[in-house]
Amino acid sequence: MIISAVAAREGKRGIGANRLTEGTPSRWLSRQNCRHNHMTRMDAGITPEQFDLLLPLACQWAAAQEQRICSHGQALSDAQLADARLAGVAEPERVRLLYVPEIPIPEHPALRAAADAIQLISPLTGGLTLRYGIFIRSDCRFNRAMVVHELGHTAQYERLGGFESFLRQYLSQCLTIGYPEAPMEQEVISLTARICSSPE
Repeated sequence: MIISAVAAREGKRGIGANRLTEGTPSRWLSRQNCRHNHMTRMDAGITPEQFDLLLPLACQWAAAQEQRICSHGQALSDAQLADARLAGVAEPERVRLLYVPEIPIPEHPALRAAADAIQLISPLTGGLTLRYGIFIRSDCRFNRAMVVHELGHTAQYERLGGFESFLRQYLSQCLTIGYPEAPMEQEVISLTARICSSPE
């Protein structure tokens, strides 16, 4: 995301594909064309003070989008519920998926400027997780790896206790360590590879 479930410009290949090749089924890798692919490091000159000012706005936006998704999205299928449990989601029945032509970008001027500055979300972003609400780009609708990856971020939201704690930690890692090296992203990449290496 973000954010599980949070993305930047895309390449032709999927998220961290160069790091997932060894031991990963080609069946799974071939589906990664719908994954978002961040820059190596999201360094746009955002100071810690600016980050602290933007974080509450990001949390408000994320909460509003989660409400939208949970009101209009679809419940997980039986197979997706099983994947959610494998991903460690404690309350998978709360998750909703909303299929959209493009992942929405915040309308608030400060958030939009920050998103533009660090290429936070691009038109090619495939998925975005906002706790129990997950945006999936429509052409990635049947991409199991996409959904599993985003479910991994839902599990992280649950573990960390909500929007503020998740976004602070995840975005801070992406800004300081870089993507996809950020530990929270590496955790979900490994989780997705493990789950998707098994039969659907």
